[in-house]
Amino acid sequence: MMRLITPIILFAFLFATSCKKEDEPNPGPKYISLTNVTLDGKSWSSSYTGVSVNPEFIISFSEPIDHGSAASAILFSAATSTISPTIQFANGDSTLIVKPSTPLNFLKTYYLEISDQLMSVSKTKQLESTATIKLVTTFDPTDK
Repeated sequence: MMRLITPIILFAFLFATSCKKEDEPNPGPKYISLTNVTLDGKSWSSSYTGVSVNPEFIISFSEPIDHGSAASAILFSAATSTISPTIQFANGDSTLIVKPSTPLNFLKTYYLEISDQLMSVSKTKQLESTATIKLVTTFDPTDK
């Protein structure tokens, strides 16, 4: 009887210890989150009207953003054209200050597009999906 119990206990011990996983670090989320957007001090919206022709977006993310991917993943678009933005980084590269490189036209619809190709500094995470913000510029206030 003792001969049978010893191998069973040994087998149970080996089975229990071999199934234990090594302590793996928690991988955390797989994506970067867009946490806040303001346009010329106005709170976050998917659409803005009466926007100046030199708008300033302040866009915050859940973690630092790779400069190279930001340059290619963020742009202003209109029906027939695209405008590259100027991008400044703040708050340890997790906040971007985005402006069009040239003034926008009056009374025209534009979109600020943030592609899902935007990467974290570690280049292990990206934006989960493309974000698009519609903006319609204001009228020309100069006398005609």
